[in-house]
Amino acid sequence: MTNKQNPFGRSDLDLELRVLLAAPRGIADAEALRSKLPLLQEHPAVLSRTPSTGGRRFQRALERVLSEAIALSVEGETLKHAVRWHIALDNAGHVESPNARLKRALEIAGLSDDGYWKQRRGKKIPALSIALESAEIALDELGREPRDRPSIKMGSIAIPDLFVVATCSQGQDTTTGMTLEFEERRESRPDCEEWPHLDAYLLTELKDQAKAAGRTFYNGEILDLVHATELDPAPDAPRGYRLGVAATTYNRWAATALSLDRDLARHPELTKRLGSTTLRQAWKYAPECLEDVAELPAPCFIGVCVVVVAEDQIIVLARQKMHVVAGAEPSSADRSGKPTPVHFVGEGVEPKDVVAGQTPPEHAALRGCWEEMGLDAGDLELIPTAFVFDTLRWQPLFCYVARCKLTTLELETRMHNAEHGKETGHQIAARLPWTITDARTRALLTGSDPSMRLASNHAEAALLYALVYADGLERVASETQHTI
Repeated sequence: MTNKQNPFGRSDLDLELRVLLAAPRGIADAEALRSKLPLLQEHPAVLSRTPSTGGRRFQRALERVLSEAIALSVEGETLKHAVRWHIALDNAGHVESPNARLKRALEIAGLSDDGYWKQRRGKKIPALSIALESAEIALDELGREPRDRPSIKMGSIAIPDLFVVATCSQGQDTTTGMTLEFEERRESRPDCEEWPHLDAYLLTELKDQAKAAGRTFYNGEILDLVHATELDPAPDAPRGYRLGVAATTYNRWAATALSLDRDLARHPELTKRLGSTTLRQAWKYAPECLEDVAELPAPCFIGVCVVVVAEDQIIVLARQKMHVVAGAEPSSADRSGKPTPVHFVGEGVEPKDVVAGQTPPEHAALRGCWEEMGLDAGDLELIPTAFVFDTLRWQPLFCYVARCKLTTLELETRMHNAEHGKETGHQIAARLPWTITDARTRALLTGSDPSMRLASNHAEAALLYALVYADGLERVASETQHTI
């Protein structure tokens, strides 16, 4: 093959990456191109993320591994501007042809088509070729990594136990790249076979522990994501999912998905039934894409996390630990002594959030802002910034920024009268500039603030993508690269 036919490829894997680049719909064409991607199909980095069946799952696994390869490659600006082309996350529906797509990639790499060939004749290595080689190196690195715990990586930040479904970019919310349709409520997920034993032994233990700690164990109805189907995209349209939800109870979630790694050795009858001392070991499920939720034996309790911004300041809240809530694993934001744990507006989605004109997560986000801060829908502009999946507790999480139209003084007044204001102490814990360039904001995100830390991976993800929306992915990655 001549250079004109294969100008970018210095290896077979480079060639396969170029095939994806030239595809009219980028990663969305991965399944159709499988016969031309033998190395990627068998690459350890992709195999470790690919369930045993399903072409769409191969596509999702490939998309995630390529996006992770981009995040891992920090060899300067070349990869950020060249590999960020349309290979991993952008279906590039607005690009009409493979040639136009290739031309656009060259533009992103800072080269014209003429400039590219001049570099070739001068025996220089084109920027896009460097990017492809860098992606190959990153894929190899990913292939050697154990895949027990996924994480979101950006700069030097690693947020554990989360994988990304959709994110924002600078000034553009998640709907630019993905749309969601929520169905009418479905039948509830069947109880797992072990539920009678979990109810009798583990749930009783959880309630006793909550009572001893002086916390409320509220067994209300919650909303379970029971089904997810990717829609065939229309031309020039973003990816889309149809989501099915059903009612379940907090008790069922607390004694299953929230307790996946709890040591059950003190309950021999239960562990005998399970054949293991933890639910995760017994069930052997490791969801890797949104479609996997239908197969899980435990509820997927939908959650939201809202970063409120007033007068271009991020409103940071403290938590009073009044309820039984999901705890945080050690992470990039848990490295300094015992600083005060802080959070944002957090809410679980409930059946009452299924209303006309809004998605259930949107309604729950607005409800949380009202209950915790006294803000009604007219006070806010709600911006979806990320949709991620928490594999620690099998929880879909929707992240938002809420741009508040009130002054900070007016906001504080509202908080004093908020219905659930006791959860935050009726006050603001801190106000931070809404930009990654501010040292205090950056310190909270990276875990280097000596006085406070983000209370969970949910809070970390919400803050990260609030800053991506404000400053862009490249700026956030650059500013956090050497701060930990």
